[in-house]
Amino acid sequence: MNQMIVDHAIIKQSGSDTDITIMDSTIAGAYDSALSDRPFSENRSYSGKTHIKFHGALKKGNMDIYIGKDMLTLMHAGLGAKGLVMIIVKAAGDDYIGAAKSLASAIQQTVKAGNVKTGVHFTIRHWTSIKKS
Repeated sequence: MNQMIVDHAIIKQSGSDTDITIMDSTIAGAYDSALSDRPFSENRSYSGKTHIKFHGALKKGNMDIYIGKDMLTLMHAGLGAKGLVMIIVKAAGDDYIGAAKSLASAIQQTVKAGNVKTGVHFTIRHWTSIKKS
C-alpha cells in the first residue's frame, strides 16, 4: 500500500527544499485496494491533500506538514498516523524511523481528539520540536 502511494506522490525540488503532495484520493484508493485485494484506483470521493515541505535535507528534520480534513477523518476511521508518516518519509527517500515515531505520535493525538473541522498544519524543527498550528 505504501509503495502505491509513494508512486503517485507529486515531488518537486526547489533549491534545497523539497515539496511533496499526496492527494487524499490516492491514499484512500490505496487503502481500498489493500482491503479489497483489487488493483489500485484513486478514490475520487476524497478531494483534499497532504502537503509536506522539507526545508533542506530530510536528516535535519525541518519541515511543515499540512494534513487536510478528509485525511484526518480517514485516519480516525483506521488508516493510522504511523502509516501516513512512514509514507511521508518514504516519499522523501530516506528512513528516519525514530524521528518519524515522534511525528506520528503528534498526529495520532490530533486524530484521537476527534471533531475534525479543518485541516491541521504541523511545524517540525530538528525532529524534536513538533508544533500544531
